[in-house]
Amino acid sequence: MSHVSTYKGKVKNLPKFQEACKKLLGVDCVMGNHVVGQYGSNRVDAVASVTLPGWRYAVAIDKDGNVLYDHFGSSGADTMEKLGELMQTYNEEVIMDQAWSVAENVYTEHLANGDKVIVMEY
Repeated sequence: MSHVSTYKGKVKNLPKFQEACKKLLGVDCVMGNHVVGQYGSNRVDAVASVTLPGWRYAVAIDKDGNVLYDHFGSSGADTMEKLGELMQTYNEEVIMDQAWSVAENVYTEHLANGDKVIVMEY
């Protein structure tokens, strides 16, 4: 039985994914072509991977940008939240990079309701 799942989003900018891993987790992700082991005999061909805190198996990014993971045997009630946080941090890195390409000043503001907004000054 396969436990490998695919996250809904894709990673198209590997350097920004690496920055997100460093920013959120304080670790470098493994870059370059390699094989990531998952539950049982499942193997994933990856171009990047990172093991999230409490996860037994690494999250893998394949050559098409698919985010493949297997959280079987991982510990903690917030297991999937950790993957969501990583992908949110990655998306913020990509968006901020794009914002800086068109604006003179870019920053985030935290709203009272907990939301974040990106402010771009031209």
